This record gives sequence, structure tokens and C-alpha cells, in this order.
Amino acid sequence: MPETSIVPPLPSPRDAPAYVDPHPAPELSLKQETNIAQIRPDAMPSFAESPVAATDDALVLQSLNAWADAWSRRDDKAYFAAYDSRFVPDGGGSRSAWETRKRQALGAAKTIEVKIESPSVDRTAADTATVTFKQLYRSGSYHDATLKQVRMVERADRWLIVEEKVLSTLKDDQP
Repeated sequence: MPETSIVPPLPSPRDAPAYVDPHPAPELSLKQETNIAQIRPDAMPSFAESPVAATDDALVLQSLNAWADAWSRRDDKAYFAAYDSRFVPDGGGSRSAWETRKRQALGAAKTIEVKIESPSVDRTAADTATVTFKQLYRSGSYHDATLKQVRMVERADRWLIVEEKVLSTLKDDQP
């Protein structure tokens, strides 16, 4: 028996049978060549996205685009309907004060153009999604481009905004 330990083994009792390893080393042998074209997997993994998730993401984006369209049309009723009752404005403050400021801005602008580019939907739960996108905004006297994020929840088959924040202002992308 070859020694593989630094510590020598204890001597066996005189009447003890010789040690036999219960896990003998497998015998190495070459197998016949297998035709790999004949090998079939037991189960074929699915690599395509679930059509349900893709459909759900489309509904999230549809709601986001409806929000941007209502804003562009200066339709305050449809614009505010895109927000959940639990929405808290970025930076705090009351929702009623936020709505007053938004109504003033909608009324003061003769035209508003809001475009959403490169939206990315991240599903955090079955009824919650976070959408990150580039927002291009232009009115008669003001324009900007921002990287924005909204968190949306599904309520009664509608996706509503519960949180909205500007992640950064984009300098090179002017609408």
C-alpha cells in the first residue's frame, strides 16, 4: 500500500484482515467512438423569453407612452390619471402642491413635446416594474433631456406611476 500521508498509519492488530478500500479506483478503458449526431438531450431548454413577460412589458410601456402623450397634449386629466394615489413627488412635498405646480406648467405652455427613448423595463415583481428611459422635453420657452426612472404598479389592469425621479441631465442630447 503506497503511503500518501505525512503521519504513518497505526499498526493493524495481529488478527485483523487486510484493509480493502470500499471505493476502488475505476478501471480506465477506452469506449467505442460515439456518433454525436445521434445524441439527443433528455430535455430541450427554452431560451426564448416568456411571451407572458414580453406582453406584460408591452403593457407597462404602453402606459408610459400614454402618460407622455397626455403630457404632450396638455391633457391634465389623463396626465394625472397616470399616477397612483400613493404617488409622492420627487423631493417630497404634498401631492396637491405638486399637482398645482404641474397644472400651472401645463397651462402656461402653448405647446409641449415629450419623447421617450430607449426604455428599459425591469420587473421587480409580478405587479411592479421600474422603467428607465431617456426623456426629451420641449415647450415654447424651455427644453431639456434627462435620464429618468419611474416605478410603476399594476392596479385593476392598469399600470400607474408610484415614483418618478430624474437620474441625470443629459447635456449632449437636446430635443
